[in-house]
Amino acid sequence: MSKSSTITEKGWWILKLFIIREGLAQRDYKYNPFRTETPEYLLPTEHFYSYPRHINFMLDHKVSVPTASSWCEKFHKMGLLKKESRRTGFGRAFQKTQHYYINPDLDAFKQILNITIEHSLPRELTKLFGEYYFQSRISESLIREILFAKGVKMLTVINMFDWEPHEAEEVFWIWKAETDQTFQELQQAYVAHFYEKNKESWDFATSNRWNQLTCMQIKIPVFPADMDTGEQMERIRENFGSEPFRLYDNQLPYLDYASFLRDYQRLHEYNFLILPILALIKVSPNACLYFLSQNWQGFTFSVELFYGGQKGPSCDLLVNLFFLAINDMTQNPRTPLNSIVSRIHFRDIPRELDSKGNLTTENALAAVYLKNYHTLYYDVGFSTKGVESSGITPIPYQQNAQQSEGLAFWIKTWLKRQYAMWYQEIEIKDFLRLIELLQSDDPIGTRLRERFPNRMKNILSAYDKQKIPGEQFKKYLLNELNNVLECKDLYNEKAFAHITLSETTQELLECILDEKEWVDDPWGLKDMEVIQVNRRLLDEAFPDIFSELGSRRWF
Repeated sequence: MSKSSTITEKGWWILKLFIIREGLAQRDYKYNPFRTETPEYLLPTEHFYSYPRHINFMLDHKVSVPTASSWCEKFHKMGLLKKESRRTGFGRAFQKTQHYYINPDLDAFKQILNITIEHSLPRELTKLFGEYYFQSRISESLIREILFAKGVKMLTVINMFDWEPHEAEEVFWIWKAETDQTFQELQQAYVAHFYEKNKESWDFATSNRWNQLTCMQIKIPVFPADMDTGEQMERIRENFGSEPFRLYDNQLPYLDYASFLRDYQRLHEYNFLILPILALIKVSPNACLYFLSQNWQGFTFSVELFYGGQKGPSCDLLVNLFFLAINDMTQNPRTPLNSIVSRIHFRDIPRELDSKGNLTTENALAAVYLKNYHTLYYDVGFSTKGVESSGITPIPYQQNAQQSEGLAFWIKTWLKRQYAMWYQEIEIKDFLRLIELLQSDDPIGTRLRERFPNRMKNILSAYDKQKIPGEQFKKYLLNELNNVLECKDLYNEKAFAHITLSETTQELLECILDEKEWVDDPWGLKDMEVIQVNRRLLDEAFPDIFSELGSRRWF
């Protein structure tokens, strides 16, 4: 019998009080906009502090003072609560007494989550899991910390144009033995493919033409969020060559140039590994507990080498998290309050309007609708090749079950932008004028260009601004512009100083820029407003390039 199973009803009431009030205290401490104007003795505290007599009062005297005292001590011995001598703000004010508060370490968090799962019915569990105490801890930083501890890596292909243009040219001189072209000729050849029709695309990872520009095939560890780029690159260099994934013998010098790392982590690592995990553990208590338990093996995850076909890579962790999430959702289909996910559909995925007004749907097992106007799709399958006659039946994750080595589960995820009536593709009036803007030193054009991935920067540095762009390039550029709309830091007072903004845009912008308004939004509502504000900024700054927001077609 586990420790948590011995907790009585009244013990659970006490712990639940700490969970709910701890979340409120943390949120108030972090986001209270008036804390600098409040007298010190009334300032919000970092934790919810309480003591037996106070607990008796908070629970309407349903738990006696001795019972509260006994359970606080038990929870303290279990490592769930810590204690500290503090002045009271209740009853005999300012008298010092022993206060209890939730232990902030990860082990305590895991135990409390486990107890919450054991002692809650599905509906209550969904509500409690949406409390700020849980949701604030479940973050990209936490995922990176655990994946790093487990030695998780991603196998990826680094291309010549994955470096910043100035570094890409330096890399070219290392790589030059593979070609007779100059760097500028190589850039022009890459740009030229956007004008071709019915030709092999360079954007596809399995393309021979794309592989001609491959510099490295490398395994990169998932690093903690607070590790600086210099240390990350040093660790990559130290581990380089430990496993035989090389295309050329002279790859190591490429690692003297670090600008590829940002795009890799932002576009590949986050979208294909971090986000699919984060979305599942944000909405599923059992998936979250499984991930935190670390009762799974470290692995190497691959995107580009597998996603060219119909299947995704084998990843037991993601598969198990996915099925645990399904199990939780079948118990209660409501999504816990969180900052990432708005709703989930399993298999019954509704058709969506695309940017051209056509109804489309994705062939996926689940669609997770995110609050930033994207949909994350999951598809899962398995192969029984080699075990057809063994009588083994593939099953999703079960506690303490051993996975058969003969079964090859695969999981595939992909991210698509939602096209709802309030967020369509940017309509471009003049693509040649847009390209000219992006290649210029205009402060707004520079801010847009700086937020593009390196591949697009390399294209723009070689693109002939006098040449009418083809449809493929328009689509590529449009996608990057829509990505820029999600950037919280696109606006800069100096860059937009010469632009006369409408009254509506100024009001929306003030709301976004007001730190008190922004930080008091732990559930991600402001993310939606950022897209609208950025769209208006571009429309009003360059009416000759972008169509006005109000003139867009509505479906």
